[in-house]
Amino acid sequence: METKNVISSGISGEFKLLFNLSQDMICVMNADACVLEVNQKFKEIVGFTAAELPCNALNYLLLSEDYYPVLNRINTAHPEKQFSFLTSIFCADNTYKKAECFAVKNPNGQIILSWRLSGSEKSSVIEQNQAKIPNKNLTEPENINERRFKVLVQNGSDLLGILTVEGEYKYVSPSVSHILGNDPEFYIGKNAFEFIHPESIDYLLKEFETIKDHYKIELKPYRFLDSDGNWRWLETVVTNLLNDPAVNGIVVNSKDITSKKEFEDEKKQISGRLDNVLENFTDGLFIISKDWKITFFNPAAQKILRIPADKFINADYFDIFPEAVNLKFYREYKRAYEQNVSVNFQEFNPVLNRWFEVNAYPYDNSLTVIFRDITELRNKELTLALEKEVLEMNIFSRFNLKEAVDHLLKGIENIYPGMICSVLKLDPEGKKVYHLSSPSLPQEYIDLINGLEIGPDSGSCGTAAFLKKEIIADDIENNPCWQNYKHIVIPLGLKSCWSFPIITSDGKVIATFGVYHSAIKAPSDLEVKAFERVSTILQLLLENDKNQKEIEVSNERYKYTIAATNDTIWDWDMVSKQLYRGKGFEKFFNHDIGVENEISKNWEFNIHPKDRQRIINSLEEVVNNPEKIKWSEEYRFKKIDGTYATILDKGYVIRDSNKQAIRMVGAMQDITERRKNTEELRQSEENYKMLFSSNPTPMWTYDLGAGKFSMVNDAALALYGYTREEFLSLDLFSIRVEEEHARLRKQLNSKAFHEDYTFTSEWKYIKKDKTIVIVEVISNYFEINGGKYRLVAIKDVTEQKNAQIEITEQNTRLREIAQISSHEFRKPVASILGLVKLFDRENLNSKFNAEIIDYLEITANDLDTVIHTIVKKTWKEEN
Repeated sequence: METKNVISSGISGEFKLLFNLSQDMICVMNADACVLEVNQKFKEIVGFTAAELPCNALNYLLLSEDYYPVLNRINTAHPEKQFSFLTSIFCADNTYKKAECFAVKNPNGQIILSWRLSGSEKSSVIEQNQAKIPNKNLTEPENINERRFKVLVQNGSDLLGILTVEGEYKYVSPSVSHILGNDPEFYIGKNAFEFIHPESIDYLLKEFETIKDHYKIELKPYRFLDSDGNWRWLETVVTNLLNDPAVNGIVVNSKDITSKKEFEDEKKQISGRLDNVLENFTDGLFIISKDWKITFFNPAAQKILRIPADKFINADYFDIFPEAVNLKFYREYKRAYEQNVSVNFQEFNPVLNRWFEVNAYPYDNSLTVIFRDITELRNKELTLALEKEVLEMNIFSRFNLKEAVDHLLKGIENIYPGMICSVLKLDPEGKKVYHLSSPSLPQEYIDLINGLEIGPDSGSCGTAAFLKKEIIADDIENNPCWQNYKHIVIPLGLKSCWSFPIITSDGKVIATFGVYHSAIKAPSDLEVKAFERVSTILQLLLENDKNQKEIEVSNERYKYTIAATNDTIWDWDMVSKQLYRGKGFEKFFNHDIGVENEISKNWEFNIHPKDRQRIINSLEEVVNNPEKIKWSEEYRFKKIDGTYATILDKGYVIRDSNKQAIRMVGAMQDITERRKNTEELRQSEENYKMLFSSNPTPMWTYDLGAGKFSMVNDAALALYGYTREEFLSLDLFSIRVEEEHARLRKQLNSKAFHEDYTFTSEWKYIKKDKTIVIVEVISNYFEINGGKYRLVAIKDVTEQKNAQIEITEQNTRLREIAQISSHEFRKPVASILGLVKLFDRENLNSKFNAEIIDYLEITANDLDTVIHTIVKKTWKEEN
């Protein structure tokens, strides 16, 4: 119960009941520490009613050393922020009882104190020291009276004053300083009526006149001016002690009731707020009469129990909850009534499928029931306990994966009645699901889904595995992913299925966790979170099982690897000065295996004398350097037959928190054959480099990955005219004529150029001096050290190509000459022959012969032209 709600119990209705039923001692004070109300438990233990306690009751109830620290805590406390302290409380039987007090100040200044008896020896509030109750006999009446006088007069919150018959102050109690804000001396000699509100002056003057004829009168509340100029409401009793020699005045005993007046004004508002508290109280609350009628309920009860308001009020309890007859609800309520005791219990309601924690309090022929839904909390606690059991099972090797998962799923089904759980594992390819555990699923269904291929419409589990996300099918019959399988599950009574993929840390689905129900049902947010947590536990179990198997395989692989390789494992414990050597030491070096008590003697002795000191120094340098943890050396080690093996020895240094070497583990590997092969390979590479470099054929290599030349021989440099550095900085386009760049680009982008394919082609290359050479290129693909390359051999065919061009041109001219001889020659010759036949030999001087001679001259000139043409072409051919 929250303390700030208790104050309202003194004012209204049902909260009054809660206030009095509390097992804590509760009192409500105003801002001046005047008690407004106490509950029944306070009356029983402390022994005072609110009316019996004086104003400033704290000073009366607390030890003197506790009073001011507590008062300071109250004055400086933030509204509605609870604080607590240990103290001793004064009781009516004149004893002190040690108690812990929880206090809170409301915004209106009221203070609510809730006390609980404590066995603590610490009673001081602030210092929490071992201060003891003052050693005085509180049973002596004079001591009690003296304390009460001191509280009421000297330190009390009542304002005590002595007036003359004219109304002037003769004495004012110190309490005036915290009531009105002025020191007592301020009022001495002043008339009291100077501070009275004008509206009350006439009334008080009239009443003051009558005191001379009376012993005591009570004045109606009036307003009195304080040091801040505010009006305080006072309630005053006036006593005539003019005839008492010890007083010789009129005693006015005033009580500041400003808070009381304000309290009364706010009473209705507070009552309204209390009703609002009940309305918004998160716990359910209802009241049952002795005839089992529900006479009151709050909205939370209606919401938790899911009952309409019109069916709740004045209803018979057993009409609403018939199942309660056979449960704790009826038995405990009946016991509370019959024995008049409060009861507390937890019970499961099978109709609502919820767990409840219930507190019931009998009061005034009725039973107040306060309850809360603890289903989620209880399920969380049980789930945590189950997880612990499963993880402990996982630790012990006597339980396999299926046994641990079976135990987990059975536990989940017990925690969540009505659920049927299943776990399906994916095959290594991640294509199909196989049954791992389903404690309550029908075997025929398990057989049907075993080996189901995952996909976007493969039921909840197959779809969850495929999409890597939760699949909630609250209604299997109408869910798309179940259309191909609903004819299987619905006859078995399964109507909903939620599936959660179990995903490894690297994002791979390895299994699914499915939850079935025999009713159409969607999970709550809390259920989703709970099952996501179960999925995490399943992930741990599955990954641990996978890792365990991988470790077993790894250990077995390690065992066979050691047997198949030249490695010898060693472990040097520098603290115990023991060295362990594995089986390889015997296999490869024919030395005894096991534990040696001294590392140096046997090991150092077998190192080749020329290597010994270098290796010892190297090892000591690493061991003694706190910043180094790795050691590696090659040296020669003597075998049992006296021959030496070349070994590669590597070690890892383990250091303590001070970086001191405490252990070193490592492996010796016989690399004799490797060294021999390496040397042969090195020699082979040297031979190749020499063959490449000194080869008269121009050659270079091209790195396909880097896209640049990697090597070039001297013949190529001589051909192109570059230095080695200049050539290696070029690319393939730099040594080709521009008109062949497109052809080169096509070749570079071809798949064959980057595969084991030989190219033979002819190109025009540009030398450094810009001259052009025609080359025949043979390009071969090769790989070395993981890189891809092309070896290119160049043959300069420029002269050959030029000769071929000249022959071609010569043949062209000869063909032209032949054409001239066969055509141009025949025409003038034919003309000459025709003219000769026409020549008149008998009449040489005939005119006709003269014409023939003219034609012969023309034809002869044509023939001469043809002859000159042939001579000209012939001359060009020769030159």
